[in-house]
Amino acid sequence: MLDTDQIKKLLEKEKFEQVLNQIIECYINSKEEGTRAKCITEFTQIGLKYPNIAPLIINLIKRQNEEDYEVLFNIFCDIIAKLPENFVVIVPNLIQELNNQSVYTRIKQTLDLIRLKAPNQFIDVIMDSLKIKDDPDRWRYVLELGNFGVKFPEVNDILIPYLTKLLKNENEQIRAAATDTLEKIRTQAPVKP
Repeated sequence: MLDTDQIKKLLEKEKFEQVLNQIIECYINSKEEGTRAKCITEFTQIGLKYPNIAPLIINLIKRQNEEDYEVLFNIFCDIIAKLPENFVVIVPNLIQELNNQSVYTRIKQTLDLIRLKAPNQFIDVIMDSLKIKDDPDRWRYVLELGNFGVKFPEVNDILIPYLTKLLKNENEQIRAAATDTLEKIRTQAPVKP
């Protein structure tokens, strides 16, 4: 059973991980639909009220077994869909999860939604993430910029010079991703009138 009073007290103390673990555990272990629905409601309210803890939420979801991971990730994507512009901070984490086939389509849809609602912040977050040298997923961020440039050609005036600079990056994967991305934009993006 979910103790909402305890959750409220923990939230006041900003014990987010403890609260989320409690909600996730209750959701996974409960057989009652009413309790599970209550868990989803709490999860949604916390996610919407504290969008900056979204990376923590993803990390907690990743600790679950594959079946629960998929269910919880879809619930989390439903939360993001309510206010996608508030969840720009989560873009790099979502891109990192694209290698998981069970949630691939849902993540692509969620990224598209965030990109649509907050295009400039989306680009900024990816560019900032590319500065983190020890992030092994940096090349994926470059590819995501290409998807952005194809769907929203109006941003290519910003993207093309940036991607051209990445052709000289010391990381071979980033250079290759930048080459592929520029080619994708050149061949697939609609030409601006």
